[in-house]
Order: sequence, then structure tokens, then C-alpha cells
Amino acid sequence: MPRANRRARITSLGRYVPERVVTNADLEKIVNTNDEWIRTRTGIEQRRWAEPGTPTSELATKAVRECLGGSTRPSWTSSWWRR
Repeated sequence: MPRANRRARITSLGRYVPERVVTNADLEKIVNTNDEWIRTRTGIEQRRWAEPGTPTSELATKAVRECLGGSTRPSWTSSWWRR
């Protein structure tokens, strides 16, 4: 296939965020900072933390499963690859 005819498409997206929410107020208890300092410099009000020991591969797997609609393989038909 000539290079000029190659095309890529984003056909699906997936994401996963851990359930544990850590607010700026929570962070204030751990490190020497405050909500105002964090928000004015970064705009961040809260973040998600994975539980200790959770491998990034577990987070990625959950995102991929959402991307694929819970399927173990893409929903595209084999004819899609032949276009």
C-alpha cells in the first residue's frame, strides 16, 4: 500500500480512574502545602490514587476493556482490516 493512502482512525476510547479520591485538603495532611497554593499553580482540586500494590497493567487493562466495549477483541469486522 503506498504511503499516501495509509490512514489511521480513532474508533474507540477507553479510560479508567481508581475509585480513591484524594482532595487538596487530604494532601495538606500529608505534605506541607495548601489548597490555594495547589489550585492557583495547577488548577487541580482532586486526584485519583490507585491502592498500594496495584500494578499499572491492571489500570490499563480496565481502560482497554472499556475501549473494546467489554469484549476480548475489537468490534471491527475482519473486512475493516482489508479496506
